[in-house]
Amino acid sequence: LSASLNIFQEALDCFTAMLSEHTSKLKMAEVIGSKLNISRKKAEFFCQLYKPEIVINELDLQVGRVRLLRKQSEAVHMQREKFTFAATRPSSVLIEQLAVCVSKGEPVLLVGETGTGKTSTVQYLAHITGHRLRVVNMNQQSDTADLLGGYKPVDHKLIWLPLREAFEELFAQTFSKKQNFTFLGHIQTCYRQKRWHDLLRLMQHVHKSAVNKDGKESETGLLIKEKWEAFGLRLNHAQQQMKMTENTLLFAFVEGTLAQAVKKGEWILLDEINLAAPEILECLSG
Repeated sequence: LSASLNIFQEALDCFTAMLSEHTSKLKMAEVIGSKLNISRKKAEFFCQLYKPEIVINELDLQVGRVRLLRKQSEAVHMQREKFTFAATRPSSVLIEQLAVCVSKGEPVLLVGETGTGKTSTVQYLAHITGHRLRVVNMNQQSDTADLLGGYKPVDHKLIWLPLREAFEELFAQTFSKKQNFTFLGHIQTCYRQKRWHDLLRLMQHVHKSAVNKDGKESETGLLIKEKWEAFGLRLNHAQQQMKMTENTLLFAFVEGTLAQAVKKGEWILLDEINLAAPEILECLSG
C-alpha cells in the first residue's frame, strides 16, 4: 500500500500540481487513484487535507515522503540564523514537492502570482538544508554573460577574490585558523587596501610552507598537498598577469552566477524568469 501511495503522490505532483481549479484537480486525482486502487476518500484527503510533516534533525530533513541530508560545514553553521516561515498546508505541500525535485536532481519551475511565497519557500528549504542559495532577479536587460560568464574589463580585485577565497579554504585545512588569526587579518587587510604585491608575497610564503610541511603521508595529507601545488600554479599565473597589466586595462573571464553556483554545488533561483529575453531561456534549456 505504501508503494502505491508513493506512486499516487508522485502522479499527483506530475499531473495535478499545475491545475488551478480544485474540481479539476480532484477529478484527476480520482482517475489516478482508481488505477492504483486508491479509494476516492483517500484521493480527496491528499487533495484537500494532506499536510506533510516537516521534521528537522541534526543531520537530515524529513518532509513528508522525502528525506534530504543537511549540508554540514563550518560556513553553513555560521550562516544559520532564525528564519521565520509559516508552514501552512499549501506551503508544506510545496516544500515536499521541492524536496522531491531536489532529491531527484530536477530543476523546478514555480508559477504563481507575486507574493504567494514562491521565493520564500525556496529560501526556507535552502536554509534548513544548509545550502547556499544564489538569487538572480531576471529582467529584459539580463544577459547570458551574467549567468554563464564572459570577458569583461575588471579591477584586479576580481582576479584576487577567488584566489583569496581558495587560499583561506586551503589554509583552514592545513593550519590552525585560531593560532594564525592575526596573519589572516593581514591577508584581508592587503586585499581591502589593494596591496596586491604584499598579498602575493604572503600567499607565496604560506604556499611554500604548506608544500614543504612535514606530516603523515596519509591520503588526506597528499590530497591537500596536491591542492596547494595546484594553488601555486594559480599564484604564478596571477603574478604573470600582474606584470603584464601593471598600467593597462585588465580583461578577464568572469564566471557568471549560474556557473559559480554549479561549480560550488550551490542552489540558484532565477526570479521573474518570465521577464528574461528568449535567448536567455534558450541558453538555459540548451
